[in-house]
Amino acid sequence: MDKAHKPILTAMLVLFILYTFTLIFPFVWMFFNSFKDKVDFQFRQWELTPVYIENYLEVFIEYDLLGMLFNSVVLCVGVSTLSLFATCSAAHCLANFRFKLNKVLYYLAISVMFIPVAGSLATTYKLMYDTHLINTHIGVILLSSSGFGFNFLLMYSVYLNISPTYAEAAELDGAGYWRTFLTIITPQASAMVIAVWILSFIGVWNNYETVYLFLGGYPTLSVGVYEISQEAELTGNYPQLFAIILLTTLPMVIVFLCFQERIMQFSLGGGIKE
Repeated sequence: MDKAHKPILTAMLVLFILYTFTLIFPFVWMFFNSFKDKVDFQFRQWELTPVYIENYLEVFIEYDLLGMLFNSVVLCVGVSTLSLFATCSAAHCLANFRFKLNKVLYYLAISVMFIPVAGSLATTYKLMYDTHLINTHIGVILLSSSGFGFNFLLMYSVYLNISPTYAEAAELDGAGYWRTFLTIITPQASAMVIAVWILSFIGVWNNYETVYLFLGGYPTLSVGVYEISQEAELTGNYPQLFAIILLTTLPMVIVFLCFQERIMQFSLGGGIKE
């Protein structure tokens, strides 16, 4: 290490350690207080008290946590998979085929990122109600599975940089468009495809607004956290709120730890030199 850079790197290390502490400390504090009853939490937040494991048990019994978990998994898997398929199909089509409306569709695909969601909620709700898709899993999955937006830009850039030689070779071997797209082109973008799917999964897991508005009869874990937080303000039972927050956060932490390399790895490999 260059001695001239050592003070700067040391200062950055201290800064990042402090920043990491600010991220970890709230979870440690919540975990510590989630084993207290609401009376102990109110008067002895920083003291050791008898362990009150009932907070975690009551969350499962009173709020149907397993049902919320099922709804969360169904929506996360459904939305992430269907949205990824639509995104990859649109990105591949606009990146590798030239037709009259190519540029129009491209600018349309990126323009949806600038449309405020709140401004269209009323019309979206009426559309869902008129089509009898309100309060159904398939309705929310279709509503949230757009092929356009930021993920489209990511996949478009990947497909644009895949050599057309692969598609030409597959065509000579008799492969059709769908087979070339699914078995030849897309596997080369597997790093980005998996990363986009995981990030989409995490985004749907944390999204409570869409479920709260359009799937009120089937609450997810994120909606459960919101409802319990509203109740905790009235009852003062914050330890129970901490328990469900930790339970709903733990799966996403595990997912990120398992796939962190894949999420960070936006590299693309190829087998042809030109």
